[in-house]
Parts: sequence; structure tokens; C-alpha cells
Amino acid sequence: MCTFRETRKISVKKAPGTYVWTWQTTLIAARDVRLIANLWPNVAYYGLGLRLAPDVFQDGRISPSGTTSGCTPTHVSFRGNGAEVTFEQDAKQANALFVSNQPDFAFMSLGPTNLRPLDLKQEERLACEYVIRVGDI
Repeated sequence: MCTFRETRKISVKKAPGTYVWTWQTTLIAARDVRLIANLWPNVAYYGLGLRLAPDVFQDGRISPSGTTSGCTPTHVSFRGNGAEVTFEQDAKQANALFVSNQPDFAFMSLGPTNLRPLDLKQEERLACEYVIRVGDI
């Protein structure tokens, strides 16, 4: 059963000392659906998430200082041992952050369902855009 149709546009460019990805997505609900941040059997949608190399990011630091899961930052960086990943979003989008730097699972995501479920009616659109910077430090 189709839950939604998704169109993605992903581009990357090299900048001094970093790579910059722009990730745009539009979801169109194929039926009435409640999106949640959970695993099967529910319909889950997390926005944009990156699993990070544990050997680089397990002792990493999140900045700005005080930024934690549940915040809705316009930019957030995860600085590891020799590398840094930064997510950026428009303030109006206000997707929530989920971050983990457990010993075996370093992960960072921004998504519309990281705080609460999101109900979409059939044919309703959800558009998101993120900028991701990855570079050596």
C-alpha cells in the first residue's frame, strides 16, 4: 500500500575545506496518514538523518552549546575527532533535532516528526529543505 509519493532533489558542491549538500524533499500523502518517529509497524518519517562513523563521532560535541534533542535549531553542528557535520534549516521549517553519540551509534537528524506525530490528509504536501556541511577540522 502506497503511503506517500516523494520527490527529492540532492545536490553537492565543494567549498573550501568542506562539501555542501542541499537536500530538498516533497512528500505527497497518497492517503490520510499519521507519520511518527517510530519503527514498524507504524508509518515513520524522520526527515534527514545521518549515521556517523562511531570512531570519529562517539566522543563528539554538539554546538551551539546547550543544543539537545528536541530543539528546533536553524543550524547545529556535531564535531568529532577530525571532522564536523553541520545541518542548517530555515527557521520557519522548525524541524526538531534528534542526536545520539552512544559508543556504537552516532546519529543526527532533523525531522518534522522528531517531537510529535504529524497528520497528513490525502494529497497534502510536506516540503522540507536542509543544507548539510561536512568537512575536516
